[in-house]
Order: sequence, then C-alpha cells, then structure tokens
Amino acid sequence: MSINKISQAAEFRVDWSTDPIDGGAVALLSFDDPDRWHASAYHAAAVDEILADHPNARVRVRVADRAHPGGGWSPYMSYVALGADDLYAAPESPTRILDAPLDAAHPHIDAVRTWLLLALRAGYGDKLSTTSAELWLNSAPLSGRWTSLVALEDERPVGHLTLAPGVLRAEAIPIRYSEIIDTLVDLTDRGRRRLVESALVARAGELAAERNEDLLGSVVHPDGPDGPGWRIVDRLVAQGWRHIETIWTREVA
Repeated sequence: MSINKISQAAEFRVDWSTDPIDGGAVALLSFDDPDRWHASAYHAAAVDEILADHPNARVRVRVADRAHPGGGWSPYMSYVALGADDLYAAPESPTRILDAPLDAAHPHIDAVRTWLLLALRAGYGDKLSTTSAELWLNSAPLSGRWTSLVALEDERPVGHLTLAPGVLRAEAIPIRYSEIIDTLVDLTDRGRRRLVESALVARAGELAAERNEDLLGSVVHPDGPDGPGWRIVDRLVAQGWRHIETIWTREVA
C-alpha cells in the first residue's frame, strides 16, 4: 500500500509494507524534490505525520546517493545494480553451478534452507522466532517463484545464491530487476570463497540478462555509518555495479 501526503514542509510519498518476519509496519519515505532528502527538517515533519497515525511504525527514507540525510538516521541497506553490459566473466573454477526453481523438489533444498535461515538470524538476531522463520521459509522462498543457484564442488554444495526475478522497483521510471535475495559461500579459504561467489554472480547475471533485467544486489549496514557496508559498496562499484540508492532508518524512542 502506498499513499501520497503533503505536509506543511514538503511533498512526500509513503510506501507501506509489513515486515515478513515480525509483522511490524514499515513506512518508506520518498520525496518529490530530491534536494529535500538531505534536509533533516523535512524528514522530521514527514516522520511526525506518519507517527501521529502509526506510532509503532519503523520509518525509513530513500536517498539516491550517499549523503547523510541528517540527525537521527542510520544507513540500513544500499542497493546496487549490474547491467547486461557489465556482467562478470565466469572465472576459471572447478565449481559447478546448478540452478533450479526454489521449491521442495530442489535437489539441495536442505542446504539452501539452512543458509537462508542463517541469513534471517543474522538480520533479526534474538527477535527471530523459530515459528516465524519456518512460516517465511515455507511461503515465498519455497513457492517456486525464486531460483536458487547452488555451487557444487565434488558434487557437494558449498554455497548458494537465491534469486527473485521480476522484482519491480518504484523509481521515477519503474524497472524490473532480478534481485539477489541472499548469497553465502560456506568455505573458509578466502580465495576459494571469492572465486565461488564470482561464479554464482556470473551465472545470476546470465539468468537476469535472459529476462532483459539488470541484476539487483543489496548491502546491509549492520554497524551504522562507520561500519564495513560502505567499503563493500565501494568495492562493488569498482567492479562495475551502479549504486542506486541507500535506505536510511531512524530509531524512534
């Protein structure tokens, strides 16, 4: 659900969603005038309007570059995209990449479920209940709408990249992407791990190109503006990814 509201300070759009794990309401702010994204007074007025009607909502704001939107906000997630002309060449590797619809018939469904659960725990920590995690795993991820690429070495699964095709981004000109939901390589050797990660991304890019979609990735910022998230964004941009936007979040007392 989305609404458009005009406050006394600025015109802004609010896209509402529900957290798929804990059911909390999330309000995502977008401003018609990009210059106002960087003015904390406008953010404060918009947040006040939202919280007046939804006091428990988590409020986030979209910023199209890396500028800090003002006091009280911390980076939550950055989105990056890779076009068909910028795809990685698959590296030389003994790793075989198997891709199949993510459903109960996936040949490595147990490993993929374990890796997705690890991602949930990393994101939600103590807030994650076993019941909520199982409900999520048995709904969208296992519906067959997603594709899970599994890296195999000696036919043993060592990592995955789970891909959601046809994801619509609400931008000025709506674009559909193939979005990377999660990727994890379960190898301790850093060099081998990066080779497998590159092979997974290369295959995901090929699948996205077949759909005439760019590949969409995300970088979380678990430790705020001084954490490693920005360094990861910089590394991806150096590899040819485009930084689309960063979502900032504000903790409301």
